[in-house]
Amino acid sequence: DGAGRANWQFEGQNEGQGEEQGPAGGAAPSVALDEIDATGLRLSFENLAKGSTQTLDFETLSLATADDKTRLRAAGLLGQSHWTIEGETGALVALGRSDGWPFELRFASDQASGSAKGSLGSGVHGGELKAQVALRLESDAGLLGLGIALPSLPMPVDASVTIVRTREQMRLDPLRITIAGQSLGGSATLQGGSETARLDAALSAESLDLGAWLKAPTTPAAQAAGASARGPIFGDTPLPWPTLPPLPLGLSFKVASLRLPGVPTIDGFSARVASTPERLRIEPVAFGAFGGQVAGHFELVPGVGAPPRVELKLDASALSVDRLDAWRTGSRRFNGGRVDLQLQLALAGRTPRSLAASATGNVLFTARDVRLTGRSAALGRDLVSRVLEGLLPSSTPRENLLVPCAVARLPLRQGVAPIDRSIALETQQIAVSASGNIDLNRQTLELAFHPRVKRGLDLNPGSLVDLVLLTGPLENPALSLNPRGAVRQAANIGIAGATGGLSLLLPALRAGEGEATCAQAMRAAGSASKPTAAPARSGTLLPRPFASRGASR
Repeated sequence: DGAGRANWQFEGQNEGQGEEQGPAGGAAPSVALDEIDATGLRLSFENLAKGSTQTLDFETLSLATADDKTRLRAAGLLGQSHWTIEGETGALVALGRSDGWPFELRFASDQASGSAKGSLGSGVHGGELKAQVALRLESDAGLLGLGIALPSLPMPVDASVTIVRTREQMRLDPLRITIAGQSLGGSATLQGGSETARLDAALSAESLDLGAWLKAPTTPAAQAAGASARGPIFGDTPLPWPTLPPLPLGLSFKVASLRLPGVPTIDGFSARVASTPERLRIEPVAFGAFGGQVAGHFELVPGVGAPPRVELKLDASALSVDRLDAWRTGSRRFNGGRVDLQLQLALAGRTPRSLAASATGNVLFTARDVRLTGRSAALGRDLVSRVLEGLLPSSTPRENLLVPCAVARLPLRQGVAPIDRSIALETQQIAVSASGNIDLNRQTLELAFHPRVKRGLDLNPGSLVDLVLLTGPLENPALSLNPRGAVRQAANIGIAGATGGLSLLLPALRAGEGEATCAQAMRAAGSASKPTAAPARSGTLLPRPFASRGASR
């Protein structure tokens, strides 16, 4: 009924004494049936609280009672699926008693089968349940046949669970689910009523391959090889932001060995998910990958009438450079080396472009003892290789080029990161720093690199280029060598507002007078506890012909 009371919980029950009475104050009606055979029977269950009705259409129904047990056989339709059920229950005359009503049943539909064994509470214990349940689904049709509507799952699905239900909660423990051959074990608890319900669950697995559940994406290397044309890194296609469930959730996951499509094996994965209708938080999340460790935090606030807000923290330490590059490019251009990444960002938006344009926070990347094998520095298309190729004298050997350190700190404010020698790298021959800016809103970068010869090396500074400019779209910036003469000429004739271009280049020129190394960049990173204020214009001016397309003038 509307108060949540079932019609086998008789109105006159005296719960204190366990006495069961009928609606008029007498004893509960006693119904003794020796045998029933029926065809064409329809049985309906009404839920007045929800205003819903579940109907079972029996083609055949057979009940036979002996020794306080009832033998059950039935066949019929549930929705569009044909099903059968057989087994034993307690006698119908015992359904109103308070000591529980036992059952042991087996059931099957077109694409599902299962069993249930336990005891159903009745009388003063109406609504209580203790049962061991097993279920196997061969296809999605099996779910519909059982009256269950769930998102599409890879098949087959096997589940086994021990259910203990009281008026206050329902506990599933132990719980084991196998989907397309991949198994998870754990427990779950649903507490409270319809207004205060909450679900908490803990799931774990020794090994889990999500490739059996997901459509396998291509690796970054395959994506790059298959792309017919380069486009913007951050697109305008709206992201599929999830609708958070109305039921508060608390979920924890632990997987000793986790495999994802296109990604090397992840070790020791653990995560805690907390969800309410207003907020999704994943904290902490931790795992081992690429020979290092990763820890992080993710928070999503969908917002009502406003763009979703995201808070992202990531701390990756001691990741293997050669493993990362082999995964990203499919090649072996590096030998050894470790990288660290610290990221703390706040973003808001519905598309990748709007998220990038709003990014505010800090990104710090460091690498150490990276050796470019063979002629990678000359032949590679990545930015580091291209910049080093432009900066090193042509007589410098490219074989097994060692980069002892590289640092990049991006103090982002509304998608713009002004760079003042907070990007630096060193080889055995030179130290390099960069100045300029990176604009995620325009998806452009404008950086000037100035090399400095290290002391004690037999290298003529006059053999170095004066500057290297890296400008243009993030996905494919252009490299310009030795533009000092053009800068001087631009300053002389007043192009770029006399100082617009020099505002980018002069910091790089000054770097040659002092320490332009990783240590300086790291000190700058350590002293920046807050994002640097955004420049007045999102694009720093470069003297023609080095101005990037779309830059402010």
